[in-house]
Amino acid sequence: MLDMGNRKYGDCTYCEIDGKRILIDGAHKGDEACSTRMPASLPDQLKELTGNDAPYDFDLIVITHCHSDHIGCIPELVAGGTIRAKWALLADARMGFGVPLEEEFPCRPTTPLERVTAALQEETLPDSATTEEVRALIDTAATLQERYAKLLTDLEDCGTVVVQYGRDPHYRLEKAFEGCGFKILGPEVDQLLLCADRIERERRKKLVLPDAVTDQGDEVEIYRFLAKRLLPDGGLEDGATGAALNNQSIVLRIGTGPRAVLLTGDMQFAAPGIGGLRQRMVALRNSVSNAGPYAFVRLSHHGAANGTDNAFLDAVHETSRFGISTGAGDPGHPSEKVLKLLSDRSSQIEWARTDRNGLVSLRLDSEDPRFEIARGELSDAGVDKIKPASSKAPAKRPRHRRVPPTPQPSPGASRLAGLPRLTFVTHEARLKARIGGAADQSFDLIRASGHQLVDLVTDMTPFDVARLASGSAGVVILGGYSVIPALSVDTLPPRIRRQIENARHADPDNYVVWSDDPYGDLAGRGAPDLPVSRIPDGGCGAGFLNALAAVAKKDKPAFGLRNFRRPFADNIFADIAPGGVMHQSEPTLSGHVLPEEIDARYVYLMLHGLSEDARFFWGETMEADDSYGSLVPALSLSDIPSATNAIVFSGCCHGALITDTLAAEWDSEEITDRLSSASLATAFVHAGARAFVGATGLHYSPPLPPYATAAGPLHRKFWGNILNGQPPAAALKQAKVDYILDMSDEGATLSPAEYKTWRQFTCLGLGW
Repeated sequence: MLDMGNRKYGDCTYCEIDGKRILIDGAHKGDEACSTRMPASLPDQLKELTGNDAPYDFDLIVITHCHSDHIGCIPELVAGGTIRAKWALLADARMGFGVPLEEEFPCRPTTPLERVTAALQEETLPDSATTEEVRALIDTAATLQERYAKLLTDLEDCGTVVVQYGRDPHYRLEKAFEGCGFKILGPEVDQLLLCADRIERERRKKLVLPDAVTDQGDEVEIYRFLAKRLLPDGGLEDGATGAALNNQSIVLRIGTGPRAVLLTGDMQFAAPGIGGLRQRMVALRNSVSNAGPYAFVRLSHHGAANGTDNAFLDAVHETSRFGISTGAGDPGHPSEKVLKLLSDRSSQIEWARTDRNGLVSLRLDSEDPRFEIARGELSDAGVDKIKPASSKAPAKRPRHRRVPPTPQPSPGASRLAGLPRLTFVTHEARLKARIGGAADQSFDLIRASGHQLVDLVTDMTPFDVARLASGSAGVVILGGYSVIPALSVDTLPPRIRRQIENARHADPDNYVVWSDDPYGDLAGRGAPDLPVSRIPDGGCGAGFLNALAAVAKKDKPAFGLRNFRRPFADNIFADIAPGGVMHQSEPTLSGHVLPEEIDARYVYLMLHGLSEDARFFWGETMEADDSYGSLVPALSLSDIPSATNAIVFSGCCHGALITDTLAAEWDSEEITDRLSSASLATAFVHAGARAFVGATGLHYSPPLPPYATAAGPLHRKFWGNILNGQPPAAALKQAKVDYILDMSDEGATLSPAEYKTWRQFTCLGLGW
């Protein structure tokens, strides 16, 4: 790992294996020459490592992603003939800068605000930075696309075989280097595309500035204003664009067996910071683990906390040597949290960091591999308050705490006692903070009924939860998303995502939705093997206990209400309630139907829903010319009965969305759950409904007879399972299985809307 001088961030790694030379990333622009901030230039350090004078010939150069501290000075070194390469593996230019095919590339910012916006995608300078330092950053960022585009051209002109990752096939590259254990571990193309979309959207946002700033038009003042007011604490690394760029990092293994090395770029394994990536990050971490073990791991993102956590260290637990690359002028990296994690394992591992140790070398072909460092001490935690590490290695399993059963019965325990054994999952402290003593009452009720209750006192993956529940009939999540998070899931397979890349905005959710299904996914296939339901707390303890004690009643009719433009629902309702009447809106509006009518055994709702207001489901005015009319409230909170045992199925857009945040817009910020007074779905559940089944995103209805497309078949399959006696959670799980099998029968390809339908329906309430 090369010395990054007195700069912030920065990454450059040189590997030599079986006679092949590989250079990964290029530090900073300007590091091609010595300076006060870079006492030893990159060429000087390469001369020391290779023993040769320039030009330096590499079999492969890699740029992991399009941040300036990774592109660095490679464009200048290639243009000047200082370095040459047979192969180049580079982050894709358009995806890396969020430039769609219909736009010109490269695009050079011209106005002060455009140039500053480019700079805000890079490192954030402190308030103490000089005017010259700020101007240098803006100049670097504003010319980065041009420099990267010229690098591509210069490499090809020199005869280098260039592979843009995610755009060009890379099997020939891996074949050329397979003898030295070279393997690209990720990310998958769908992750690259999702991040590219986020970069583009952030780039297009209009920033509103005070007149005093815009009138002055000075780039430095605009930068200081925006950096202080618009960026998160700690800089852009936690912002949407920075996270999107980091999560495009190419993750590499070089070498095999006792010489295997893992290089991670800036991948945010611990906290992706972008909606739709959490499950992908779990899969990537599993790929990393499966490709090991490793003799050395270079930790991601300069030792940031969003790159490394205990789950990542557990995935590479056989590794004994770690490295962190960053400059000595970077007070925020490595993170104190990461240094603490390393210190806790210091009896088994050692680490080197370029900010304290300068140039760091490690020879893995010797019998006793050792770090060679230019200065300082190894395993430097760098924070006085870190306590000495324990001599005992931390246990990797279990990473949860089971709540022991107690023999004392609780009131109402008999309501749960008759159910098959379930696994209830919650975060005890968070649920108590939401509903107080009602949380303890619910725990007593569950324990007295003989079910498994798991308190997730530390982070676990949904796959861990599913394995823990493998002997149960199903998983019941206790609490809203702020207690146990749902996963932001990209519903489209990578090949479908690529096909619709030029129509990203066809779906307002970008086909990304909230899902609880991974908590029941035993096989890691993206589909639940166990039924999963969730009882949202809605900030109301009494309602939460009502939901937990929900029971079935068989002496009530069915109730149905649909938008008049959704006639496909009539035939389904006829199966639920032969001879019954499906109400339509318009003319039926909120207040026209008594709550006693809605207190039915089965409730089927096929109305409009709005993500921004969950207090209403909407009908539509009937226009004389059959044009689309205005929305009118068809069902509101005041229409819901105070007590019900209904099974509710909603085909309303965002009908089961229990948070104000759409999955596609989630940036890893804290989720705010809707109160029961602000959510029809939660209000139904808290009134005692056995289940409220609905979509967390925009719903797709079949437009034409025989209504065998979009969500129509799933509606029919769910109600068919209910009529056959299945409990709601199990009925939904089986309906999803049958839906995907039937819709793909005889090799048929599902549409994007059908893939989304398969993934977005969720079961709220006890579900049993």
